[in-house]
Amino acid sequence: MELKLHVLTELEKNRDKYISGQELAERIGVSRAAVWKAVRALQQEGYAVEAATNRGYRLSLRSDIISAQGIAVHLPEQLREMEIVALHTVDSTNSEAKRQISASGARPMLIASDTQTAGRGRRGNSFFSPPGRGVYFSAVFCPRTPLEDALRITAAAGVAVCEAVEALCGRDARIKWVNDVFLDGKKVCGILTEGVSDLESGMAEAIIVGIGVNFRSGSFPPELSGIATALDPQQSLTRNQLIAEIVGRLYALAENLAAPALMESYRARSLVLGKTVRFYRGQQSFEGEAVEINDQANLVVRLPDGTFETLKAGEISIGSGAFSEKCGARTEKPRGK
Repeated sequence: MELKLHVLTELEKNRDKYISGQELAERIGVSRAAVWKAVRALQQEGYAVEAATNRGYRLSLRSDIISAQGIAVHLPEQLREMEIVALHTVDSTNSEAKRQISASGARPMLIASDTQTAGRGRRGNSFFSPPGRGVYFSAVFCPRTPLEDALRITAAAGVAVCEAVEALCGRDARIKWVNDVFLDGKKVCGILTEGVSDLESGMAEAIIVGIGVNFRSGSFPPELSGIATALDPQQSLTRNQLIAEIVGRLYALAENLAAPALMESYRARSLVLGKTVRFYRGQQSFEGEAVEINDQANLVVRLPDGTFETLKAGEISIGSGAFSEKCGARTEKPRGK
């Protein structure tokens, strides 16, 4: 690891206090002059490293650059050695994860970026990803389970985001089936889960969970104005901390996707249960009451004629249709309904 990254790690660990150049030098095993040069290099890259005579160095609270070191220090201890790739810009973190898997094989990893030039939502829809204002990352899992069994990880991601927002910001986050997180009736987060499968075995070789969170406010495109919002946490909370909090919770939930508590938590945060929803099959739309989210994270809708439809995916809207989500339509009637 480069010296400046060692220094950055120590500064990230101690954001709330100054560390003397001598102490940094002793911790890392280099000279004070080498520490000074490393700090200068970090400052030239945009890190707001404060220097005070007789006090040392401190990473300013206004410094909010996404970095592997900044993420790692906030992860649970068992995840701190995982592979983390932090980028300034990328087309899509999910696409980069696929390239990494294609080049070097499937393994647990985290890809994060300050901005995306071609951020993707469901069915290829674009995801607004401006620099400096959002959290955009993809976590890769290698569950070696049937692909259909791994679909519950989208539900786990929604729960992980809600729990992280609640823990770090004290705000009540809700989930719009199947992959959006809302605050105060507006979308703050989108989730895109993709699988890399072994065609011979039908097993999921890798599951890529892409998560985008609107972190700080700014101008939204006209089509998002009025329906999107931002987290806008206290200045002391960094994007690195939020990424680490979500990833830590997501990996913990992913260890046992069959646990009843997962879907109980997902249902408890649902925006759609008990609401009238509209879904689509081809060009035809249907309305009904969302009555259940089953253990496979499918949405069960009761139609006006009393029959039921189980949505594994689809285009749905709540009530007036203000919240539109496109997902690839497939429906089936649930057994016993």
